[in-house]
Amino acid sequence: MDKLTEQIISKDNLLWAWKKAKNAFSIGDIWYSDYLLCKFELNLYNEFESIISDIKNGCYKMKLLRIAPFPKGFDDDKQKPKIRQAFYVSVRDQVTWLAVCNVIGRLIDDKMPAWSYGNRIYRPAWYEYTDNEKQLVIGNYRNSNGHIYRKWKQSWPLFRKHIAATIKIMSNPNINLNNNSNKNDGNDREIINLIEENARLESEQQLPYLLDGYFKNAQLDKIYWASLDFEKFYPSLKSAKIRETIFTELNIEEGKYPLFESLMNALFDFRIDLDQWERGELEAMDIQGENYNGLPTGLLVAGFLANIGLLEIDRLVHHELSANKCIAHFRFVDDHVILSTDFDQLINWIKKYIYELDVADIGVKVGEEKTEPHSITDLLKSKDNGGECYERAKKEATLDPHYPSPLMTQTLAKVSAISKIDIDLLSNEEINQLVLDLKHLLITNFPDQEVKKETRISFASTMLSKLAQQRQFDYNKLYSYKQQLVTLKNEILDTTSKLNKNIIDNINLLISKTHTLEEIKEIIKNKKIVRNKRGITNSFLDKYNTICANINRMLDETTYEKENFNSQVYNLIYKSIKENHHKVRLWIRLVQFCHSAGYFKYDEIWALIKYLREKHIAHNLSIPFLYYIYLALIIELSWKSLNIILKENSTQEQINQNTLFIDYICSENFLNMIFKEESLDKKELCSILLQFKICIGSISFILNKKRPIYFDEFHIIDWKSTPNEWIEATNLKDINIWLFWILSNTHDYRRESPYYFWKEIIKKSYLKIEEKNKSLIIPFPDSKYISSFQKSPSDIEVLTKIVDSQGWLFEFYQTIHKKEIQQRFLNQIIKKYPNLYNNLQNKQMHTCYDWILKLQHRQSSQEDLQSSEWMTLALILQIIGTIKKGEKSVNSITKFRAITQDQTNNIYLHPANFYVNNNLFESFPSNWNDLKIFMKKKNYIKFRNKKERIIDERYCLHGAFNMPFSKNCTILYGIAILMIQFFCKEITFPWVWNFIEQNRILTRIITTKLTNNAVSSYSQLIIQSCLSARNRETQLLNCLNFPITDIKNDPPIITSLDDLEKEIRKTMKILEKNQISVEDNSPRQLIPISLIHLSNKNNPFQE
Repeated sequence: MDKLTEQIISKDNLLWAWKKAKNAFSIGDIWYSDYLLCKFELNLYNEFESIISDIKNGCYKMKLLRIAPFPKGFDDDKQKPKIRQAFYVSVRDQVTWLAVCNVIGRLIDDKMPAWSYGNRIYRPAWYEYTDNEKQLVIGNYRNSNGHIYRKWKQSWPLFRKHIAATIKIMSNPNINLNNNSNKNDGNDREIINLIEENARLESEQQLPYLLDGYFKNAQLDKIYWASLDFEKFYPSLKSAKIRETIFTELNIEEGKYPLFESLMNALFDFRIDLDQWERGELEAMDIQGENYNGLPTGLLVAGFLANIGLLEIDRLVHHELSANKCIAHFRFVDDHVILSTDFDQLINWIKKYIYELDVADIGVKVGEEKTEPHSITDLLKSKDNGGECYERAKKEATLDPHYPSPLMTQTLAKVSAISKIDIDLLSNEEINQLVLDLKHLLITNFPDQEVKKETRISFASTMLSKLAQQRQFDYNKLYSYKQQLVTLKNEILDTTSKLNKNIIDNINLLISKTHTLEEIKEIIKNKKIVRNKRGITNSFLDKYNTICANINRMLDETTYEKENFNSQVYNLIYKSIKENHHKVRLWIRLVQFCHSAGYFKYDEIWALIKYLREKHIAHNLSIPFLYYIYLALIIELSWKSLNIILKENSTQEQINQNTLFIDYICSENFLNMIFKEESLDKKELCSILLQFKICIGSISFILNKKRPIYFDEFHIIDWKSTPNEWIEATNLKDINIWLFWILSNTHDYRRESPYYFWKEIIKKSYLKIEEKNKSLIIPFPDSKYISSFQKSPSDIEVLTKIVDSQGWLFEFYQTIHKKEIQQRFLNQIIKKYPNLYNNLQNKQMHTCYDWILKLQHRQSSQEDLQSSEWMTLALILQIIGTIKKGEKSVNSITKFRAITQDQTNNIYLHPANFYVNNNLFESFPSNWNDLKIFMKKKNYIKFRNKKERIIDERYCLHGAFNMPFSKNCTILYGIAILMIQFFCKEITFPWVWNFIEQNRILTRIITTKLTNNAVSSYSQLIIQSCLSARNRETQLLNCLNFPITDIKNDPPIITSLDDLEKEIRKTMKILEKNQISVEDNSPRQLIPISLIHLSNKNNPFQE
């Protein structure tokens, strides 16, 4: 197998591709189906095996592209709405394409010029500060973090700022960077900083225009500009040319890499599913037939492939630029900005560029309508070489370098400044001022060359939506009134011998910390004090009523201010949508705002879609997409509200607001509005409507709400009445996928046990313990949970057949309390899993599993040396020593395979696979010195007999890269899991960890367990190193001979047991320096914490 294909189909690479795909599937960007996404995730292991098999056998085949029309603007000239061609690409094909681009991305993207900014493959970038200076550092191409492309801040703002800096230096090549007067000029300071920053970058990352001496011309008082845009960029690009360029850039000759060649041929074979689409609809979307020769919009890697398609022409431009130093060319996806010191040179450059595009035959053409200034298009068409047309174009293309409108960056600077504001720290007055600034960005027309309209209004609407959540009630005033009530209460206590219990109770209710503002108002309304009660004077009553009136007035003012603020924000975003309905992000922000602010205007938003259709402002084919994102957002927010209600640490105010939202979307009026809409019978909306019905039916059941009669009218799922038959009657019939969808949306990935309602849902689904339901069995290895499935005399027999994880079965066995069932279980595993049987039967000695349980069930204290970090590390060292001593071949594993193929010589890691000397369970040292002597006496850990070792894939890596560093990966990985279990004194795993493959990309789920335990940063970093996909990727880059530039703050690179042992010993020495004894010689451990590694950038709990 060729090296490229081998890297593509490695499990690590496929997992990184899946992680990117899942992160990229967000509401609004493209059509996607939650059902199909869940289906892929539910069968992740099998899906990967299928992809690998098809690629290995050279029979991979793309699924048909499904047409998914996307909104576009209104054509003012033709006075009719437009529609954007887009497609739904299957999850499987998206993941495979991403896996390919993970491998070829760094090889090809690195060849692209610095003046090409959009859709560049992700590389981290950050500033390092030394001696009051900051240095921009560009990291390595990384796949393990889940990003496909560079972040927005690394692309569009940089594109605009580099243009501004080039204008400055082009007009004055001899600009003195050391001139303090320049640096003190606010307009020039950032530009000069950019020039200095660029000079310090590696040569291949430098923008040539900003280098000292690049431009040779004299100082100019004007320069010239033009903006070009490609017409129908993605559909026009010839995919065959892109494929050809890939092979050229990778230096692959025909027939050299047959599997890679076969895969690329298959992936570029785009075909469209034309079923149920009428000819007129296809023509409106410019779809000619089944074969599709362009790049499908909706393919996640289409942006990168488009850059490859332009690589030949980019390289030609770059070559021409070196010979023509009066031109600067910039490209962001399909948008170009060209600067020139001479107008004739500018026009000649544009003509030559258009000509070279035609010669290259890549399919794209410059759109005449979008060329700016527009007079340049007229000039290019005319034969006027010096007349009126020429003079008009020259005038409109002229830029004043000091005020280069429309290429100025003031608006961009405003956006940048606002984005840096920590809105959590703003007062209500400051929030109101910020709203005015955002209003200006939202409704004022700025040139698109300065900041794209889409970018500007998307940013402003996002910030407005966030601000709604930050407006805070002034609790200082309320606290002041409560203090007055306390004083009043004390007066009664001082002057009244026999208290009026009703009065004291009223005051206690009002000063309670647990009541919401609404409840306080209700208490004042309903708990009035009657005059002439014993001990109650008119003076007291007047004081009491005055305080209550003040509280009431304050609450009324707050309610008014909140309503006024919400109305203002809502109307701003609503107005923007009416004028820019095709800007999908605006719809998303408005729906999200209504949820976060508790401002339920969803009927108006729904009516707006209908208005756009009836007035022919939006294209009929795009209306289903607007309904789709509306319903998808309602579903997403419904699950979010449910989770807030279920969370133990939610405030009563949060619970109340989210309960109101659930009641709103389950109301008859809301459901009537949704289901009576005739446009929803479109084929594209069947899936989302079904999701909606299952969502609200499930939430109603989970919250134990009384089922309203109208639920039956709208055919909402009823979990109390044959839900399996209900789902079977739909077009998406697999109940397991829907159940997994509900599980994923109700159970945080870190949760280790099921909610009470989940067992009921499983019970009501009438699922049997059988192979097809395996994916719903394995999340929770608990006999009580398994009892939710339909009972059968052969349950235990079937369970042990379909669950192939010995570790899972081990955990399950621990939850069985009836001896007869235990014996049935043991009888079933004797032949299939003799190792597991022997492990469970031989209880002559304690194991690490018993040790962890012992620590878990005892009251730990600061002087508890048994559970100390130092003691845990000492035990881990003994485990490492046991492995190295007992398994001579541990360092000679030459090829990594799945653990079940027995390629690691029985080095299976699990707490129950290690015996612990009984001495550890008996008398134990009480101070640090005695503990160190005690642990040096002997090795208290030993491996169990090979025939007693459990094979548990949760402690393993499957199918890592076939590289030298891979041989010990699975052992290091397993030891890190053991360390977490020792530190946390817990055996159980998060539910998602029980799915093969998921643990590789969700390591943060288990490392976050450390946050609740006293563990030093050094131990955390060791664990992170052994588990981290990023560290494995670093080792891969080393093996592929890529220079590494971004590991300064990474955990240590650990590639062998010797490395691990060395790092643990270092940590133990650091801990020893921080061990003290206090009164009565009681031991204490000071925990060393590195603030650097707890920063957002270097947090060891994040990938």
